[in-house]
Amino acid sequence: MSITREATQDHLDQFLARADLLDISDAAYCKLFRTTLFGKAMAWFNQLPPGTIEGFEQLSQRFLHYFAINKRYPKTASYLFTIIQRENESLREYVQHFSEAVLEVPHVSPELLASIMQQNLKRGRFK
Repeated sequence: MSITREATQDHLDQFLARADLLDISDAAYCKLFRTTLFGKAMAWFNQLPPGTIEGFEQLSQRFLHYFAINKRYPKTASYLFTIIQRENESLREYVQHFSEAVLEVPHVSPELLASIMQQNLKRGRFK
């Protein structure tokens, strides 16, 4: 499972919401932040060379930057053209498959959805 940019920002926001309740130094923020990490995020933290982080602002920016490559971008209507009816897929199964894909694409008109869906149906008799 990859760590998304959104997940790292959410994690950081949650950490700050809790840590801001404490009256602690910048260095303590860095040490406390480490206790909230696990998996790939902990592995990332552990590989940081000692003495390379000057404060929590730098640590949080590096954290977000490192995982930025995993950012999920919204899909566009063109993605729906890739959702074609498979060889042995019934019409009912295809409609379900297509409907799930539509949920990933914001702001597509019903007319365009109908056109794409019709175009992506395989030719022949319905099963």
